[in-house]
Parts: sequence; C-alpha cells; structure tokens
Amino acid sequence: MSWFLDMEDARQKIEAWRREYNELQPHFSLSWITPMEFTENQ
Repeated sequence: MSWFLDMEDARQKIEAWRREYNELQPHFSLSWITPMEFTENQ
C-alpha cells in the first residue's frame, strides 16, 4: 500500500499540503491568523 500513485502524484499532493499549511491555515504563533494575513499586515 502506498500513499501516492507515483512521484508526480506525490509532488502534487505534497505541494498542495505545503501551500495550505504555509499560506491558508491559521497558526497559534501568529495569534490565529494565516501566514498570508500576517505577511500582508507587515
């Protein structure tokens, strides 16, 4: 059993996760705002 169908599938899924985590998901350390909001407010 594998999490990914092939290397390209892995790249796409990991990139989608990275973007969600680093751009869209609120973070406790940023007072529950997203990194994108934090960057825009700098």
